[in-house]
Amino acid sequence: MKKLLFLFLLIFVGISIASCQDKEKAKKYRLIFVNDDWKTNKEKYLENKDYVKTIYLYKTDSIPIWINEFKNLNVISSVDDSNQISYFPEGLEKCIDLQELIFIGDNLSEIPSFIGNLSKLDTILLSENKIKEIPESFGNLKKLSRLDISNNKLSRLPKSFSQLESLQVFQISKNELTALPKDIGRLKKLTFLQANDNNISELPESFYELENLKTFEILNNNISEISPKIKNLKSLDAISLGGNKLSNIPKEISELPNLTFVNLNNNRLTRLPDELINVKLEEIRIDNNQFTEFPEVLLKIPTLTKISIKGNKIKNPEKYEKLLTERGIEYIY
Repeated sequence: MKKLLFLFLLIFVGISIASCQDKEKAKKYRLIFVNDDWKTNKEKYLENKDYVKTIYLYKTDSIPIWINEFKNLNVISSVDDSNQISYFPEGLEKCIDLQELIFIGDNLSEIPSFIGNLSKLDTILLSENKIKEIPESFGNLKKLSRLDISNNKLSRLPKSFSQLESLQVFQISKNELTALPKDIGRLKKLTFLQANDNNISELPESFYELENLKTFEILNNNISEISPKIKNLKSLDAISLGGNKLSNIPKEISELPNLTFVNLNNNRLTRLPDELINVKLEEIRIDNNQFTEFPEVLLKIPTLTKISIKGNKIKNPEKYEKLLTERGIEYIY
């Protein structure tokens, strides 16, 4: 992924401003590519330091220790798969205008507490590292709107997490979480929550207070129950609950006016609520459950365009194929 991004950037920019002698171009592009020669060639990179807004790191195992020299830095990103950056230098704390911190697939094991001082951070992407803990100071990032910390080694989130009042997109799949924050409902601007492949067994009560949540994914966890309070998530458009331990779905799901997509694959369901007829569903997936009869409520939902029902023990599922096909519904059984 990073390699493709790096190649794109090289083609798009077509120039390394670090070695550019033309100050006007430096002002125009405000971008430098930094590789491992920063350790011996400091002057080259600092030539245009007053103009630099973005730094892309490639073919290096560390961030320049003099990163604080870039007083106007907005973005720093690791863009090469060969990078193995393992820590953030103390100088990064001085980059107070930093807005985007992007280190995907590196070798980071911790996030320093000083990150809470970078109050202008809007985007943090740190997936595919080895991070075990997020510092309490993280809650100071009042402007943070997107956080992806998937595929790390987190078993908990800091108590201050609910203070991220601007957070809109939160991705924390493939970690070791057993629970979501108790007061996650305080994240009133959250629209996208992805927590697949953890060990979460229940959703906190405050989860059902996320009034602006549009997409919720919690595939492959240990959820056994969804509260009737799900009806409070009026903005919800897509919900993925596959790979859990659900034996029923509350009828209150029918009170979600914007719901168009539901994934219930790999659970323990034997039926769907009749009230589902009131939902404007377009696609539903109920593969690998315990249905023995086709859930006929699906025949009564006029907005449906796709049904997937593989891996159940439904008698003669093919008899519904013609009826559904005539209605223009894709039917997978």
